[in-house]
Amino acid sequence: MKQLQLEQTANDRPWPVRSTLGTELVAIVPLLVVGLLLVPGCSKAPGGAPGAQAAAGGQQAPANPDEALPPGPPPGKGGAPDVEPRGAGRGKAEHPDELKLPPAKGNTFWASAKPGPEGDGTREQPFRDLQAALRRLRPGDRITLLPGDFRASFVIDERCAEGTAEAPIEVVGRVNAIVRGGADSPTIAVKRSGWNLLGLDIVPGNHTGPAVEIAGARDVLLFRCHLHGGDGDGLVIGPGSERITLAQIHIHGFGRVGGPPQRRAEVAGLKIAPGTRGITVKGSKIQNVNGPPVKVLTPAEYGPGPNRKLLPPAAELDLGALETVTNWPETNPT
Repeated sequence: MKQLQLEQTANDRPWPVRSTLGTELVAIVPLLVVGLLLVPGCSKAPGGAPGAQAAAGGQQAPANPDEALPPGPPPGKGGAPDVEPRGAGRGKAEHPDELKLPPAKGNTFWASAKPGPEGDGTREQPFRDLQAALRRLRPGDRITLLPGDFRASFVIDERCAEGTAEAPIEVVGRVNAIVRGGADSPTIAVKRSGWNLLGLDIVPGNHTGPAVEIAGARDVLLFRCHLHGGDGDGLVIGPGSERITLAQIHIHGFGRVGGPPQRRAEVAGLKIAPGTRGITVKGSKIQNVNGPPVKVLTPAEYGPGPNRKLLPPAAELDLGALETVTNWPETNPT
């Protein structure tokens, strides 16, 4: 009876009880909100950057080369474009091998190797003359090579602008965009500073020039480039070149063509001349070369410089993140 009487008395006085519960809820709700915010993973970074980028696939050129990821698959096969392009059936989705790059700091242009009238550099009307297009680029600009065979040697020389560390000039290759050498000279020669080569598939073929030569340039980045299949050296870094970064590149199959193996000249996958400084290699691989994977030339081996004096030895080399495989003759030519 006493218990019943107490319950009835409480029911007879609802307002004080409700007022107490309301006060408690007001105190508890802010604590719950703060607790949820402190739970890991509840907050979202702007744009959902890391997770969204990983889900989208592909690789992004690192703003800081120290952040280069382990080497992934080469951007292209190095042969003629596939009858059925890789990634067929994906609709408009990007192939995972495509680079996922932030927007260019300058203008964005496109180039095509297919015959047609010269365009204005848009994706709908791309440039057809790649050499002329390279000379139109300015700091921060980017040109993307559409799938196809660009059959010529290209030079980035004094007729081209120089980029800067804050606004480099970028040359980007899409999957199955292949640059094939057209002369006994470098397939791509970089003589100006502040240029980035990203995701390029470079095949010199049966020419004796290297796939890429960097000659006296500074602040040059090669990221996820595939250099393979030539008579000459893979990559040559010449005197006066400084702050050159090679990240996730793959060099192989040099010296394999041009006659029987015993008659082929010895070449190097990566050749570094004296008078260079600050060459850094990260997450890259060199294999299947008819000669040393890496050759750092001494001043005596290179010979006198322009003033007839020997150049100083190459300095500040960081090749620690380079995998080399000596397995000639090549067993995997693609």
